[in-house]
Formats: sequence, structure tokens, C-alpha cells
Amino acid sequence: MEERTELPMLSGKSSTTTPSPRSLGVFGIFREAFSVLAANGKVMASIILLVIIPYQILAVVEKLTFTPLAKDLHSKLTLLKEYPIGSPLRAKILDELKHDSRVLLGVTTTFLLILIILALFSLAAAASASTMSYSRKKFSLMELLLKVKGTWKKPVVTWFYIFLVAVAYCVLALLLFGIVAATTHGRSLILLSTAMLLFAVLASVYLAAVWTLALVVSVNEEDTCGMKAITRAEELIKGRKTQGFLLKFLLSITAGLGIILLSRMRVGVLKYSGGLISVASVVGICLIALLKFFTFVVVTVFYHECKKDEVDKSGEEKMVKVGFVYSSVPSGEV
Repeated sequence: MEERTELPMLSGKSSTTTPSPRSLGVFGIFREAFSVLAANGKVMASIILLVIIPYQILAVVEKLTFTPLAKDLHSKLTLLKEYPIGSPLRAKILDELKHDSRVLLGVTTTFLLILIILALFSLAAAASASTMSYSRKKFSLMELLLKVKGTWKKPVVTWFYIFLVAVAYCVLALLLFGIVAATTHGRSLILLSTAMLLFAVLASVYLAAVWTLALVVSVNEEDTCGMKAITRAEELIKGRKTQGFLLKFLLSITAGLGIILLSRMRVGVLKYSGGLISVASVVGICLIALLKFFTFVVVTVFYHECKKDEVDKSGEEKMVKVGFVYSSVPSGEV
């Protein structure tokens, strides 16, 4: 529990400078994210369930549609080898393979689109809920859903621009690797390739931090989405590049360890009944959804920390901490 900061009494022409709220470090942001989740526990739990349940339904649908189609496609590919070219049966199997491939592509595309929609809903819900909770404002589930309804389009537009920028980044990286491979040989090639690969990985983590912050910006700031949100995120993160990088790095490591743990758990229960495998799948989906939600809460807290820095640097406003609430006060009144 944080201590309540008392505001100094002002009288006459005397003036007292109230210090800005202490800036949070990396682990301080994680602690604040947990406290944000606890501030409106019931509403947060409801939102998390609203995120988890569709993921679980999607997993069941995927198991009932994608898996049988993939198995059928594999069996027909195996059967195709048994018939010579020009055989009527081979032609029939080829037609069935084309049909099954189109169906599989359609199912996969639909599955990915729904997955993206769920991720964007999770973003809008997490960013909106954490912003409202960050100010310690009590709110209902209906109020939160209305806010999400009014903001969901902006992160969709921003995500589309992020996708285009990511594709451009990948193409540029591949071109650079190609140029290096064509112009260098031997030990120089190994050293340059290793250096470029390391730089690409580090740059990817930093860009992911900027892009995630851009999604949060698109939810929290009016008339800001697409490239404008990405540019705005780059402005906000300027003074906290290392912190943003470390936050995204730690979240990525946590996600990676979670996926490895879930994969091993799934392999470990394969020798048991199908019911136990289903339980493991449910647990895995719940953990992934929770981690995704928590990631957006962490980035939203980071966004507000960046905003505090921006206000402090402007000199026009100072942030005064009263209890749990950070209030903007004109500098002349402090």
C-alpha cells in the first residue's frame, strides 16, 4: 500500500514546489500492473473470462475441423504415391486434394482472423480497463464494454499499419543478409552474419515494444491510430528506450518459457487419456490468454509512465499525487 502524499498549504504569494511522483522502474511497472489488476478485481476477472472463453471455443472448433482435414489431406497424399501418372484414380485423388486444400486454407484463414480479432479485443479491454483502474476509478463491466465498443476500430487500423511496417522490416533484413552473403566469404561472412542476426533480434524486441505501445496509444488517445499512433509511440518511448526494451524482453522470455512448459506438459500427458490431454489444452489456452492480457496491462502502465515524463518535461503542468490518484495541476497553482 503506497503512502498518501499530503499537499502543502498555500497562502498569499508564497509558493511551494510539489515533487513529481517517483518514476517507476521495470519491476515497479510489473508491481503496478498487478495492483491495477487487483484494483477492480471482479471486473478484471469478468474481462479475463470474456477473453479466455472465446479462445477455448476457438480451440475446440480448431480440433473438430482443422485436425480431421489435415489428417485426411495427409492420407490422400500418401495414397497418391500408389497410383501411376495418368491413372483415373490418381486424377480423382488430385481433385479431392485440391478441394481439401482449399477448405483447409479457408479454415486456417478464418481461424487466424478470429484469433486476431480476439487479440485486438483483448488489447482494447486490457488497455481500457488498466487505464480506468490506473486512476483508481471504480467502474462496471458495462461501462468498460461501452468504452471498448467505442475504441476497437483504432487498434485494428494500427495493427494493419504495424503489419505493413513489420513486412517491410523483414524484407529489408532479408535483402541486407543477401547482400552480405553475396559480397563476403569465409570467416568474415560468419562474423557479419552473426552480428547482423544479433542486431536483428535486438531491433525486433525494441520494435515490438514500440508497436505494442502504439496499440495502447490508439486505445487511449483520441484521433490517434495507424502511422500516427506508431509515431506517437516513438515520441513517448524516447526517454525510456532501455526500459521499454527490457519490459518487452522480459515479457517475451516469460511467454517463451510458458510455451516451452506447456509443450512439455502436453507431451508428458500424451500417454494418458484424451480427457487429460483436453484438460492440459484448456490450461494452456487459459495461461496464454492471461499472459496476453497481462502484457497489455504492463504496457498500459508503461504508457502512463511515459506520459508522466512528457508532462514533467513540458514545464506547463506538474503531476501531483494525492493518495493513489495522479492529477494534472497547472504549474502556477503548485
